[in-house]
Amino acid sequence: MTDTDPTAIERTVVFIDLAGFTVATAAHGDETAADLAERLGELTTTSLGDGDQLVKGIGDAVMLVSNSSHEALALAGRICHLADHEAAFPLLRIGLHHGPVVERGGDWFGATVNVAARIAALAQPDQVVATAAVADAAEHAGMAVAALGPTALRGIPEPVDLYAITSCPALPDRSVDPICQMAVARSSAAATRTVNGVEHLFCSPECVRTFDRLPTGEQ
Repeated sequence: MTDTDPTAIERTVVFIDLAGFTVATAAHGDETAADLAERLGELTTTSLGDGDQLVKGIGDAVMLVSNSSHEALALAGRICHLADHEAAFPLLRIGLHHGPVVERGGDWFGATVNVAARIAALAQPDQVVATAAVADAAEHAGMAVAALGPTALRGIPEPVDLYAITSCPALPDRSVDPICQMAVARSSAAATRTVNGVEHLFCSPECVRTFDRLPTGEQ
């Protein structure tokens, strides 16, 4: 596909995945892992606007398409907001790219899709990363944008300029469970532990027990 492909149209592609999903699965088991992936789909569906489409779920990730970068950023913010208010939920990694795409049978294809997927894979937990066109839209919307510089993406010939966007500031009373890596709200924490002046919140009694069994130097 090229930019002059007559079947291509401009869209913003969004990939969202659950950071630390493998760790959460190991800590809580396959049933909880399936519940978390299903819940991500539910939060996404609830957040969709008129110009947004949930294309598909891919294991612990979802692919979305929005008509514009502004709509995609607003969608990402709504999903982050809902995830933040879950009692315990993995942090999100989000990648966005705007460009030409081709639709086939409800799915979307092209280099724009590939770049968005690669960006999400590089994002840090609780981070939204995007390309220049999306970053420009974020700045116009008053969001904080930080340049990450040219970045090599697997399978993409040339480095791509990437930007970190604050589209959904983290809640102040959230902490990451050191065992399962899920974000936990203080109001719903199963227990707390303070080690070397650092307070840890835990999502479940199982994670607390695992933490308490660790040697002091590993806590």
